[in-house]
Amino acid sequence: MKINIEEAISFLDNPEKSDSRQATSIISIIGEDLNTYAFKHYLENNENAHVEILSCSVTTGKNKGKRLDRWICVERNGTKILYQCEIKNWGATAIGGKRLEKNANNDSKLKVAEINWKRQLNEAFSKGEYPNGVTKVFVKMKPPKEYEGMKVEPLILYWMPLANIPKLNPLFKTPILTFNNQNIKTEFTEINIFSVSLYLRSLLENGTKEIELDMPNVKRRLEILDKICPKS
Repeated sequence: MKINIEEAISFLDNPEKSDSRQATSIISIIGEDLNTYAFKHYLENNENAHVEILSCSVTTGKNKGKRLDRWICVERNGTKILYQCEIKNWGATAIGGKRLEKNANNDSKLKVAEINWKRQLNEAFSKGEYPNGVTKVFVKMKPPKEYEGMKVEPLILYWMPLANIPKLNPLFKTPILTFNNQNIKTEFTEINIFSVSLYLRSLLENGTKEIELDMPNVKRRLEILDKICPKS
């Protein structure tokens, strides 16, 4: 599917007041696929990686317990990593969300990215019970049979701009010891963080206004909506 980068950034990071009420509904349709396949696009075009998005559920293998959103298998230079992935579609209209114009300068992006990251550090990762809606990514999930034995790493895909300042790399790692939370008990030592907003902004700055993403769930949802509400 074709994604208009300018429109995606404008709507999710700085929507018109009249459109703000539509954010939750629109994000529920496109959010997970947009984040997932933008991450795939980044790896394939920046790290020459082979990326496979798995369709199976991400669970501990038990009927009860925490669940995550996607398994993503990535091969770089002959080495494979299986990411157990949590997706957070939070944009400007989310609680505590920060607006950022599509053509924001570097200083403005740094400021918002720092605010968002510090909030995640000081609240989502350091406060409340463990595992919560964010730190559940540290709970070891049971890989599909054909991927057993492969190295597994935790990954959170965020829409919002956030980065380990002063850099604005859309993909970065953070040691779990960074988090001020003694309740976190996990075999993982670090977490991968990816900001879709920062990645799409970097493409826009380089002159790319549209990209093609697979987004099979979005495609099917739009087909259903088109049947219910035909254009003609």
